[in-house]
Formats: sequence, structure tokens, C-alpha cells
Amino acid sequence: MTRSLSRFLKGLLRGIVAVALFTPWYVDNNQDYLAPAGLVALYDALTKGAESAYRAGHVVAVAELLMFVLLLGLFIILPSPKAKRTKSKTEAQDKRKPATRQQQTKQKKRTKSTPQQSKERITPTI
Repeated sequence: MTRSLSRFLKGLLRGIVAVALFTPWYVDNNQDYLAPAGLVALYDALTKGAESAYRAGHVVAVAELLMFVLLLGLFIILPSPKAKRTKSKTEAQDKRKPATRQQQTKQKKRTKSTPQQSKERITPTI
């Protein structure tokens, strides 16, 4: 589903979903049951009003902010795999290129010229 997106956007969307689903919070003030904080905030907003939704909403907001900071740090520390590949390709191409004019002339002498094929096409007959 996220295959066509950029690497950063993939990580961001996956992080948002992970934080929303796996950040626990208490269902009620008097109970010890835990549920995903995003769902608790949504349920509290629908049933009790916006004031009680802040009880679990601030936990989700802090977790999302922490995830975003960690994701930015990860992308700053670790370079893109595409950058490594393009760098190695250019280095490989530079190694293949002859360095001096003498090497270029030697390379030209080694190549064989192929005779040009006749412009007439031969079509098979049955």
C-alpha cells in the first residue's frame, strides 16, 4: 500500500499508525484496564465531551511527537540506500574509463571493426 511513496513518508505513515494502535492508556480514571490511547481519546470525545478527551489525547500527541523526532533522527543518521548505489555506480564507471591518452589509443587499436551488413534484406520463402 505504501510502495509508491517516498522512504520518509512510508516511515511517517507507519509510525503514526503504530503509535495510534500501541500507545496504551487507562480506559477510565477508576479502572486499571488499558486500551489504545487514540481510541480512548476518540471514545471520550464522543461520549463525555472534548474536555475528557484531553486526558488520553495528550498522551497520543506526545507519543506522535516523539516518533516524529526519532524518525527525523533516523533519516539524518542513516543515508538513503539509493545514494549508496548511485555513488558506487559512478565510482565503477570512473574506474572503467581510461585515465590517459595512451590507454585510449591502445583501446582503439584493440577493437575490431565489424563489416557492415548489406542493406538488402533476405526474406525466407516457404
